Amino acid sequence: AADLFAGHIWIAMISIIARRLVAQAQAQQGV
Repeated sequence: AADLFAGHIWIAMISIIARRLVAQAQAQQGV
């Protein structure tokens, strides 16, 4: 159960970081 919980945390962290990277990329491109 602990491993499954940790997996959800990693997925959430990765998705948040990915959104930030995409937002930064769009801001740099001036979109």
